[in-house]
Amino acid sequence: MGTSAARRAGLRPQRTRAPGAGLRPVEEVGIKKPLPPFRPLEVELVLPVRTYDVDFAGVVSNIVYIRWLEDLRWQLLTEYLPLERQLERGCAPVLSTLQIDYKRPIRLFDQPIRHLWIRSLGRVKWTVEAEILLEGKPAATALQTGAFLDLSTMRPAALPDELVTEFERQAASWKEAQRRETDRA
Repeated sequence: MGTSAARRAGLRPQRTRAPGAGLRPVEEVGIKKPLPPFRPLEVELVLPVRTYDVDFAGVVSNIVYIRWLEDLRWQLLTEYLPLERQLERGCAPVLSTLQIDYKRPIRLFDQPIRHLWIRSLGRVKWTVEAEILLEGKPAATALQTGAFLDLSTMRPAALPDELVTEFERQAASWKEAQRRETDRA
């Protein structure tokens, strides 16, 4: 239907514009970009998908994601709270819950990037959050909750001071960066 026929029918022609036409970067209109999200004690691993990671359908098996999450928790302990030190003190981390949301399949030869950070700390309980990215988009996200056990009693123990101190240090640093951004606005 031509423009004049559309008008006779009581329809208005739609105007088209190129995507992004007339839009300006947020900085030009005085809007500040938000700070990166608070991800204390974040670790990252980039490991290739191996042939033994894929199932008969050619995608990474669900059980592999659990192993990858274990690798990430191990990396966090290696960087911030060496397990050897914890075992010498008679305590060890244990996992109590795990929730994984699968969003996109990962296949052989893909290069997923895995991230894990502490989401929250309680007196005895910790929660970590993870994401597995493929080409910059989430392929899976996970939440894991756990505690530290006193190995002599097999009862929950207070979180190690080093972990709480580092978490609080990073939280204070992030809050200060957030305050500076707010002051600049």
